[in-house]
Amino acid sequence: MSCDEWLAVIRRNICAAISQKPEYLVWHVAEADTETIFTFDFHYDDREVLAASADVFNAVADEIPANVTVLFENLWWPGLRLTDARKVKFFFERIERKNVGIMLDTGHLMNTNPRLRTEAEAADFVCRTVDKLGPYAELIKGVHLSCSLSGKYLRSFERKVPADSSAEVIWRHIAAIDRHKPFTTTAAKQILQCVQPQYVNHELAYETIEEMIPLMQQQLSVAR
Repeated sequence: MSCDEWLAVIRRNICAAISQKPEYLVWHVAEADTETIFTFDFHYDDREVLAASADVFNAVADEIPANVTVLFENLWWPGLRLTDARKVKFFFERIERKNVGIMLDTGHLMNTNPRLRTEAEAADFVCRTVDKLGPYAELIKGVHLSCSLSGKYLRSFERKVPADSSAEVIWRHIAAIDRHKPFTTTAAKQILQCVQPQYVNHELAYETIEEMIPLMQQQLSVAR
């Protein structure tokens, strides 16, 4: 697929989303492939991914109405990790559109720190990271709220591509890193009080609606 064809696909996806008349769109900023998600031997560093992501966004941003906010989401792969205010500045200085911000995914941020063992440590880490963003913390308009204490797995899995790299194996690997579990303590409330987001999305992993309901109830009970 050529660059122009790829951008055309992104434009079509944006138009499909805009047809639903959303208040905001979420744009992930990261780069990894089916090899590097296992090896962690990434081909590009944060700044290279941030610069390229800004270029791609600027090339298609005219598809987005001015009244629709675009929130760039952090991940733990190279890109917008939110762990370095200088890189956040580097990225947003390259964005040529107004009405943008950050969607803070708590689980993704926790995945950048495999030393975290408890929800209390995680809340402290998230709040300290946000505080270190300085004025760029004001760009955080929304939170994808979930708990991901995956440090044991991050420290232990073998850094090589498995013989079986099927979609199921890839999914199990990513899900082992990015847990999407509900918070069970007031660490959730601490994070929300620190960030004061306009939008909160309880982004939890579940198979059925019946399974989702108690998970949502659990997290809501400690986030309010």
